[in-house]
Amino acid sequence: MSIPDGNELQSSHLLHDVNDLSGIRAAIRDLVRPYGRESVIDTMLVADELAVIALGNGQLPGEVHAVISPFAAAEPQLRVEVRTGRGALPPGTAPSRESWKVLNSCTLAWGISRDGERTTFWANVRLRSEDPDEQAAEIHVLRPRRPQP
Repeated sequence: MSIPDGNELQSSHLLHDVNDLSGIRAAIRDLVRPYGRESVIDTMLVADELAVIALGNGQLPGEVHAVISPFAAAEPQLRVEVRTGRGALPPGTAPSRESWKVLNSCTLAWGISRDGERTTFWANVRLRSEDPDEQAAEIHVLRPRRPQP
């Protein structure tokens, strides 16, 4: 696997409306492609969810930024941020149940922060290696203990 460097480590795009999602998907797909299919799927799902939440809650236009951690060789991660203007009221639409499932399943952490004039919808996504020699994690099933009489 070749790890991107330099300008290949980041991507930025404007978000005006739902029509911008295809360009954002393509850029993120190209950015994380070296990390394999699973990483592409996870990061595209997360970026889509964050953008859709932002479309319903932020003042547009917004900006979508995706940056691969500078420590990518040790523990590859992608930080996705969707930044919008801050309205007078807090976000009115809570993430849907489906959004919660996607964000909780595909990210290491995610959230919504507000500061000054901006609202930022963000997530950190682990980038997985497609190393054929990589072993799957061991799974241990612990049986419940029976209470002692």
